[in-house]
Amino acid sequence: MSEAKYRVYLCGGPHCSAKGLGGLRDHLELELWNHRLDACVDVFVGSCQDHCDYGPNMLIWPGPYRYAQLNRATLTEIVEHHLRDNTPVQHLLATPEMRR
Repeated sequence: MSEAKYRVYLCGGPHCSAKGLGGLRDHLELELWNHRLDACVDVFVGSCQDHCDYGPNMLIWPGPYRYAQLNRATLTEIVEHHLRDNTPVQHLLATPEMRR
């Protein structure tokens, strides 16, 4: 069983994949490694999270915390604050209309 503190689920649906999911996953993995968090964060690419208009999307557990419209800069901020410092990045969390 994993010792991970967090589980990160990247949306692997066709819309998020077309918006650069592969590069974002690589960037996330590198940021986790750079911050020495790779052993305490499990990263998964799952099926569509049904929020295609706001992709790329990600869920973090425990939570759930939904982040949307991801790019390299927002992923770095999420790693540094949410995953390293245990402080969700409020201004990057999906808004209520994005969660429908």
